[in-house]
Formats: sequence, C-alpha cells, structure tokens
Amino acid sequence: LFKTANIGKGTGLTAQEVRQVLTEYVKANQLKSDTPGMVRLDELLAEVVMAKGDNSSKEMKWEDLQQFTISKMSPGYSLQFQGEPASQFKGQLDPVELTTATRSGNKKVTLVNNLDTYQIDPSEFAHKCQVYLSVGTTSHPAPNRKSGTEVMIQGNHVAYAAKLLLEEYKINKKYIKGVENAGKPKKKK
Repeated sequence: LFKTANIGKGTGLTAQEVRQVLTEYVKANQLKSDTPGMVRLDELLAEVVMAKGDNSSKEMKWEDLQQFTISKMSPGYSLQFQGEPASQFKGQLDPVELTTATRSGNKKVTLVNNLDTYQIDPSEFAHKCQVYLSVGTTSHPAPNRKSGTEVMIQGNHVAYAAKLLLEEYKINKKYIKGVENAGKPKKKK
C-alpha cells in the first residue's frame, strides 16, 4: 500500500500521514463507495485489512480502515532535542519512572529511571536533588535493565523529582510514570 506512494519499508509515519496515503490511494483508484462514509475494498486493501482466507467483506467504514491500517503498523517515536536533528526509534517511548522502595532499617528511597532517554544527565539530576533536598543521592547502572542509569535519592522525594522534571527539564507529565507515588505533604502545627 505504501509502495504506491513511494514510501519505503521502515519509514516513520504519523497517523495523519497514514490517513493521507489511504485517502490518496482511495481517490486514485476510485474506491469511494456510494454509501456515505464507506470505502470499497480492492485486492490490495482487502489484503491489508482482512484476515487470511476472509474475503466476505467488500466495503468498510473509513474510520475502521484507518484504525486497522495503523494497528497493523509497528509503533515508533521521534525525539528532538534543542540544536539537534530529530532521531527516530522503533518501539514504545519509555517514560521516566519514579518509584519508592524500602531499604534496610525501614528507610525509604526514591528511584528514578530512564533519564538517559530524554538526554538528562543522571549525575547532574542527582546533584540537583542532593543540593535542594539536603539528602544523599547516588547514580549507578540500572539493575534488571539492558541499559541506562538509575538515580537513588534517600527518602520519599517523588514530588520534588516530578517537579524538577516538569519545571526545569520541561518533560510533559504524560511521560512521567509514578507521580501518584508522591508522599502527602506534612501539615504544620
């Protein structure tokens, strides 16, 4: 389907670009149905959206055609940092993970993972937390992960780590996982 639009395999496309290719293909091959909102399926479209051996359907809704085509494609994402060209990656974008854990002596620690994905220096992040919060911090290779560095902050400081990521590093809240683990602020008497 995408070869008809001179788009090679592995090329990153947004959902909007996929819709545009589908629209152009349907218009070029005159596949618009007489029924409003429906598309006639030719051999190529039927091959894309139908299961093997299922040739019963001759028409499909526009929305269903678009959603089914997009769902058949591999996910990917693009990151662009200031002063650099955009980099494209396959798979899902890992969010920055904020978790709390208990260490010996019932001491709580805050663990921050996936900072490397967003080009945040883990040592610098740990230092900012250490200076502001007056607590001990460390950064070390993340356990149980292929790559990346984990930052460990003494105490439950999920709220401050989230605030730092949102305000100073300008990371969208939807790419930060674990903000709900923030401890409740203590009431002053």
